[in-house]
Amino acid sequence: MAIGNVLGSNIYNMLGVTGIVGLVAPASIDPDIATLDLPATVVATVLVVLVMASGRQVSRIEGAILLSAYALFLWLHLT
Repeated sequence: MAIGNVLGSNIYNMLGVTGIVGLVAPASIDPDIATLDLPATVVATVLVVLVMASGRQVSRIEGAILLSAYALFLWLHLT
């Protein structure tokens, strides 16, 4: 259920929301989205799928990896 929620949310946000915005008023895409946010979304989705495939619980190491990846994303985004 969690995998479906993560994948469905990411797919909907990338395709559904962007499509609706494009229908209402065409907009240019900020280069930061193409260079940082989109790859980060793909990496986060892959990491979550791998964590969920390893078992029904998130281990401390997996949690630390996910938290570190988020901290790295924030650091890259804010610098």
